[in-house]
Amino acid sequence: MELEKRVELALVSKNETLISSLFNEIYEKYYRLVLFIVSNELKSKDDIFDITQDSFIILFNELLKENKKINNLKYYLLTIVKNKIIEFKKEENKRVDIEDVISLKEINEKEKDDYSKNEYKMDEYLSILNETELDIIIKHIYLDQTFKEIVINSNNKYSSINTIKSIYRRSLEKLKKEINKKRKQKGSI
Repeated sequence: MELEKRVELALVSKNETLISSLFNEIYEKYYRLVLFIVSNELKSKDDIFDITQDSFIILFNELLKENKKINNLKYYLLTIVKNKIIEFKKEENKRVDIEDVISLKEINEKEKDDYSKNEYKMDEYLSILNETELDIIIKHIYLDQTFKEIVINSNNKYSSINTIKSIYRRSLEKLKKEINKKRKQKGSI
C-alpha cells in the first residue's frame, strides 16, 4: 500500500502509535532529500537544519488537520520546503548584518575606553534617531530584550512585533549610513 494511503488510514483510525510510526517513516524517507535541497539554497548549517525541521513540522501539522488529504506527500513536502526557503530569504534580506550591531557596541566600548580622545562618540550616532527608534535600539541591543518583550512591556505603545522589527531595521540602516559617513570623514575606526 502506498505511503499516502497508509497515512490517511492511520489518521482516520486515530491510532497514535501507527501515526507516529508513519511520521517516522516519512521523515526517514525524505530527510536527506530535504536536507540536500535546503543546503543547496542556504549556507548556514543552523539555518539548513532549522528549515528542514520546520518543513517536517509543518507537514505533520497539516496531516493532523481533520479532513486534510494529501495525494502526494513528497510533492507537498517539497512545496513546503520551497516556501520556507523563500520566506527565509525574504527575512534574510530584511536583516541588518549582526556586524553592524557589533560595530555599534565596539564603538560604544571604544568611547568608554578612550573618552578623552573625542573621536567617536556614540551620542553622535544615536542623535540621528527619533525617540521611538532610540527606545527600541536601546531595549533590544543594550538591554537584550526580545521584540516580543518590547511589545509586552510597552503598555500598548507598540502594536505588534512586526512594527518593532520594522522600526528596528530602519533605525539600524540609519545608524549604518551615519557610521559609514563618519568613517569616510575621519578615516576608518
